[in-house]
Parts: sequence; C-alpha cells; structure tokens
Amino acid sequence: MNYITEILAFYDYIESNPQITDTCICLWYALMYQANKTGWQSEFSVAISTLKLRTSLSKDAIYRARNKLKQFGLIDFKERTGNQSANYILKSLVSFKQTQSATHYATQTASQSATQTATQTANINKLNETKQNKTRDNEESEKEINSFSPPPHSQPQPENISENAEKANNINKGGRPPKVRKKSEDMTRDECLYFLENDSTYEFSAELRDSVKDWVEYKYQRNQPYVPIGFKSQLTEIDHKRQKYGELAVTALISLCISNGWKGIIWDKLTEKANVTGPPVKQEEQKSYTELIAEARKRGEIP
Repeated sequence: MNYITEILAFYDYIESNPQITDTCICLWYALMYQANKTGWQSEFSVAISTLKLRTSLSKDAIYRARNKLKQFGLIDFKERTGNQSANYILKSLVSFKQTQSATHYATQTASQSATQTATQTANINKLNETKQNKTRDNEESEKEINSFSPPPHSQPQPENISENAEKANNINKGGRPPKVRKKSEDMTRDECLYFLENDSTYEFSAELRDSVKDWVEYKYQRNQPYVPIGFKSQLTEIDHKRQKYGELAVTALISLCISNGWKGIIWDKLTEKANVTGPPVKQEEQKSYTELIAEARKRGEIP
C-alpha cells in the first residue's frame, strides 16, 4: 500500500458514498495510520484504548464505526478472547478502483466495438449509394458545362498570396498559448524533505516529522509547491501549534486535512490542550532556505 494514494482514493470513496459517517472516517484513518506504522502488515492488532486516544471516540462509538466499515467492505476484523486486542485487515481502495476500472473498460470496449461495426456497415452502404448518385450528377453537369460560355470578366480573381501568408504567420505567432514554466523560486519535493530532516530549528518527534512528510507529499501531488520562505513559515507555524496544543493534536489535524482534501492546514479546528511534548523553538538566527539550498547542492546532498 501507499499511504498518500490510499488516502486520496478514500477521499474519492467518501464523495461517491455520502452515507459514510464522520466516526467511520475518523476510525478508518486511525487504522490506516496503524497499518503504516506496522510496515503494511496484511493483519495487525491495535488496542481500543489506542483507538480512543487517536480518534477521541468512545468505546461504543468505535465498535459501531468498525462494524459499518466492515459492512462497506473497507476493513475486516477478528475478535480475540480475553484481554487480547482485535486483529484488523485494511482493504486497499486503490486495488479496488483498478479492478473496477478494468471491468468497466472491458464492458465498454465490447459495447463500443459492436456499435462501431454496425455503424461502419451502414455508412459503407450509404457511401456506395452516394457515389452512384454523384456519378449521374457529374455526367449531367459535364453536358451543361460543355454547352456554356461564360461572359467577359466573370472569371474568379486569384487570391492575394502574400496577404494570406502574412495572416497565417500572425496566427502562428499569437494562436498558441505560451508554455508554462516552473517558477525559479519554487522548491522541489526533495528540497522540502531535506530541510525537514536537517533543519535543527524544529525538534519534532519522529511521528510528527512523518506526518509533515505526508503533508509535503500531499501538497506536491496536488501540484502546489512551496517557495523557501513559505515552507519555513509553514514549519514555524506547525512548531508553534505543537507547543500550544501538543504533538498528538497537530498530527491528527494534519491527517484530517489530508483525508478531507483541504488545500491547507485548518488550524481553527484545534482545541487548546496542555503542551505534552517537545522543547520550545530555538531563537538563534537562521539562514534563508534559498541560501541553504545552494549550499546543499554544492555538497551534492540535493539533486
């Protein structure tokens, strides 16, 4: 499985299945996070207490949501005896869409081939009939032309060739839209990930750093690149919210924004909590990302 493609496929699924509830969406994403954390094992276990922490849902709400997800065919789970956690199996939406598309294509191709064959046969018959009619009309027209003498000055005048050439040249110059070029100040995806790993200003935990990586992948798949000052400002804002609300809340919010297909991180959805992890931001002076990119390229660390 691929984390980002599965999330995007799930968002498409939500749009075509409005009956899926918010609790189902929240639980699906928590299970997707756990599957990614276990290295995409085909079957994994996770405690109800962990799911309660990651979704803010009650135990009963989690039970109802996972039953609905199983009915939708998105997951499967197996209860275990005693105090053992249930085992979960996450179904790949990307694989489901590919199978569905292949079936639809095969059906559509067969239908189109039958329709096209019938249409071509009818067109050939009509074309033969038209040719026969044209042959008769041409023979009659030749007889009329041979007996006709045009009056003086009735011959058509030749077109101004140089004027037509100039018009065609003007169309070629202005008729084609200019090629869109990448802005020189845009950062590449690799540059963003490089600074996320190497900028010591932000002491993110491994989980929060992975979540920010997912956000960068998501932005570049949507063709929304960062400029250096914008990416630095984004990291600073994430670190500020981390100190105010805690890393768990920020990680959950980034996941929610990706799963809903939002263009940016909606910070208004955070509720204030005590700071649970991470030291404050270092206040030492930092070089601009433009300068750091140039230095990293000289060292061969960025292609």
